Amino acid sequence: MKYLVYRAANTIFVHSAHIKNLLVENFKIRSEKIEIVPHGNYDNYLPQRRMTQLEARQDFGLNENDQVLLFFGIIREYKGLDLLLDAFEGAATANPLLKLVIAGSPLTPALRERYAHRIEGLASKERIIYHAEFIPVEKVAGYFVACDVVVLPYQKIYHSGVLHLAYSFGKPVMATRVGDFPETIEHGKSGFLLETNDAQSFVQVILNSFTKPEALIEMGKYARHLSETKYSWKAAAQKTKQAYASMVNSHR
Repeated sequence: MKYLVYRAANTIFVHSAHIKNLLVENFKIRSEKIEIVPHGNYDNYLPQRRMTQLEARQDFGLNENDQVLLFFGIIREYKGLDLLLDAFEGAATANPLLKLVIAGSPLTPALRERYAHRIEGLASKERIIYHAEFIPVEKVAGYFVACDVVVLPYQKIYHSGVLHLAYSFGKPVMATRVGDFPETIEHGKSGFLLETNDAQSFVQVILNSFTKPEALIEMGKYARHLSETKYSWKAAAQKTKQAYASMVNSHR
C-alpha cells in the first residue's frame, strides 16, 4: 500500500536526507521526486512568561547546582530507556551532581511497571525523577527549562520531534547514532552523538559533557539558533512553496 501511495504522488516531502535515501533504496522512488523540508520548530511550547531555571527546578525538588538530564516523550521500548538507565547508573557513581528526569506516558501499563521496578533496583534511584504520565501542554516548558541536556537514547528512529523541542528551548542533546540524528545533531555544536550505541560510550559522553558547563550553554545557544533559522516554519514554508511551484511548472 505504501508503495502505491508513493508511486501515485507527484512529490513526496520528507524531513531529512536519511529518510529520502530510505525511500529511494527501499521503494525505488526516483530521487528527484522527493523534496527535503526540515521539520519546523516547537516554539509554540515556549512560555509567555519567562521562567528561570531555578524556578523550574524548584517544582521538581532540584537544586541550582544539579546537573540534569531529561528524557521526554511517550515511553516506548525502542526509545532506549534501558540503555539510558544503565548509563546513568554508571555516570552517577562518578558524578554526585547528576540527576535524571524521565517524563512521559508509557505505551502500556506493563511498560510503566517495568521501568518503575527497574529504577527501584538502581543504586542511583534517589536521583531519578520518574513522571510516568501524560505531560499536559502547559507543563512541558518546566521540564525543558529545568534540564541541562536532553537525552535521546533511541534504538531506532526516523526522525524525532523531541529533538526540535530541545532546540526550541535552547537545550543541547545527547543521542545514539540512529536514524537521521547524525544529520540533525551537529556533534560538538548542538549536542553529542555516541561513538557506539552502548552504555559505556553513553557514560563517557555524560561525564565529559559536564566538565565544561560553559560549553553546554554555548551549545544550547547554537541549538536555539538552529531552531530560529534552519528549523523555522518560515524556512519550511519557503521550501514547500518552491517545491509546489516546481511541480506546477513541470506539468505545464
